[in-house]
Amino acid sequence: MMIFKQVLNTAQVASAGEEEHFDEFFLDYYLVKKMHNHRRQKICYGIGVEKYLINGSGKQSLEFEEVEDMSHDSDDVVNILKTLYENTVTPMSVLEVLDDIMV
Repeated sequence: MMIFKQVLNTAQVASAGEEEHFDEFFLDYYLVKKMHNHRRQKICYGIGVEKYLINGSGKQSLEFEEVEDMSHDSDDVVNILKTLYENTVTPMSVLEVLDDIMV
């Protein structure tokens, strides 16, 4: 089994921190492609969202959520990722949002 991840969109978000200090963080929305090595190659797609900062020492991951094996149709999963990106969904709320939109 092989897993590939491809970032489709990145959002830059400013959030109010303590004492009116604003912190900027980034959200990567990526497609997860999982290939099962059977006689016939079967591909299943999922999504991932990572929240991170970029500072002097590089990329600092704050939180992430990944959901594998959502569909065999990449177009369906890409459309879900677009919805998450357009609504700036963070990793903390990905599962709740997926629960609402996949009904």
